[in-house]
Amino acid sequence: RGDTTATAGQFRTPGNVPELEARILTRSRESNLPGKMRKLLVYGGLTLAVLAAAVWGIHQYVRTLGPRAKSHVVKALSARFDADVSLSNLQLYLFPAPRAVGSSLTIRHRGWPDSQPLIAISKFTADSTFFNLFFQRYKVRLLRLEGLRIHVPHRGQSTARTTKHDDELVETKQPGGDRTQLGIRIDAIVADGTQLQIDPKDPSKDPLLFDIRNLQLHSVGPAQPLRFDAVLENPKPPGLINTSGQFGPWQKEDPRATAVAGNYDFSQADLSVFKGIRGILSSRGTYGGVLQHIEVQGETDTPQFALRKRGSPVHLRTKFHSIVNGMTGDTILDNVDARFLHSEFICRGDISKQAG
Repeated sequence: RGDTTATAGQFRTPGNVPELEARILTRSRESNLPGKMRKLLVYGGLTLAVLAAAVWGIHQYVRTLGPRAKSHVVKALSARFDADVSLSNLQLYLFPAPRAVGSSLTIRHRGWPDSQPLIAISKFTADSTFFNLFFQRYKVRLLRLEGLRIHVPHRGQSTARTTKHDDELVETKQPGGDRTQLGIRIDAIVADGTQLQIDPKDPSKDPLLFDIRNLQLHSVGPAQPLRFDAVLENPKPPGLINTSGQFGPWQKEDPRATAVAGNYDFSQADLSVFKGIRGILSSRGTYGGVLQHIEVQGETDTPQFALRKRGSPVHLRTKFHSIVNGMTGDTILDNVDARFLHSEFICRGDISKQAG
């Protein structure tokens, strides 16, 4: 009994209690390790499975996004322009930001068997955002166009609506009423190097050509005109015309009745390219109408205007009103008020273009 009591006494010694508790805790932890490992493996496996599914889903989404986007672009343009649309290639990129790159886009009006397409674009790049990609589909932040060519043939209902101006037949300036919307929202367009060609009714006349060096278009809302800023190259006298204004909406059945309006500034135009005169001209004014009938109101200033062979330079100022007649391709000088020294002249006439 003494040994037992002594042993029991030793077992109850306070100094041995922590050691015993530590052993019990160690064994408890060791016994729980397999359970924790199993939980970690299960959670880790589930996480990997979810990640794998997400990666596969994104891959499938991206893989099918290109064909779906190309189909939507073709359908949207076809409906907006009532046209047969051809798009050679469309590639999509997600990083560092969503971007689409397309090439060889042509738009031909279904009812017009013209050799030239209505619109042709060599290459385009559409920039968007991830928010637009997933929550506001088919919205483009910035669209860049390369090699844009717009051909306006002598077709449409407006070609049959004519009026007389000082006994000269001109096409009407009444705009069309089409307000069809494009199925893609575009905030801004940059289309440097654009060419606009407007064919006259008379095939013996050269078409009206507008070479646009720089062009920026900004959307102001569905079925509303586009705001634009542009720099045009004037062939003769050579120089650059800075202009801003509004264009559209595009009339799909009657492109010649598409409205355009704005103001312009033309400076440093060398008149020596014309036989018999010299001087540096500047001009500014406003214009408005439709593509087949544009009226221009402006003034010119030539401080050192002179005849090339004789005469002293004089300060020539003019105020004018003219009509760019899309029917013939000619420019009607409706009223020109010219002043130099103490003289004033009132002139009228036209600038006629012949083929070649």
